[in-house]
Amino acid sequence: MVNPVNELGLRLYTLRVLYGFPQVYVATALGVATATISRYESSDLLRSRKLSNGKLCLLSELYGVSTDFLLGRVPLSATERAHLRASLSPEGAQRLRAAASRQSLDAGLSELLA
Repeated sequence: MVNPVNELGLRLYTLRVLYGFPQVYVATALGVATATISRYESSDLLRSRKLSNGKLCLLSELYGVSTDFLLGRVPLSATERAHLRASLSPEGAQRLRAAASRQSLDAGLSELLA
């Protein structure tokens, strides 16, 4: 069974890579330090401030996915999948393939490479 906290971090990392956002961009959008984004993505929530509901909602809006998807409660909806495919640039696809080859890609998002 996958640890839900690890799944959240992996999804956050994968979405950031998909969009090609540097950590500093996401940190600025959320009003937090870059190190906090790194901790969210590495699932080091014990050393960082807990991910608040407000920040989770901001991440959901930034990436165009539901909070339920981020938390691993539901798969991508057809609408979210279409939005993410449309947003995927050739560079983003290349970054995702590289992450997939390192096995550091969320399984729920790997289907975008198909």
